[in-house]
Amino acid sequence: MFATKIVLALLLSFSAAACASQHVDPKPPAAPSLTFLYSLNCTLAPPVLVGAGPHGSRVVIPIIGGTFSGPKLSGTNPLADPLGLC
Repeated sequence: MFATKIVLALLLSFSAAACASQHVDPKPPAAPSLTFLYSLNCTLAPPVLVGAGPHGSRVVIPIIGGTFSGPKLSGTNPLADPLGLC
C-alpha cells in the first residue's frame, strides 16, 4: 500500500513537470495565404439511384462535361466522370 502511494506520487510529480515544461505560445498562428485558382462549371446528367448503402441511399451523378477558368488556368473537361458519388 505504501509502495503504491509512492508510485502514484512519483507519477503525479512527473506529469506535473512535463506539463510545466511545455511552452504555450500566447499568440495564435498566422492565417495561411490563399490564392484563387479557378472556378469550375460542371454539366451533370440526371442522378441515378444506385440503392441502399450503409449510410442511406446511394446516388450517382454523372459529370458529362464542363469548363474551368481562372487567372492562370482554363480549359474544358473532355472526360466524363460516370461515378460522381454523393
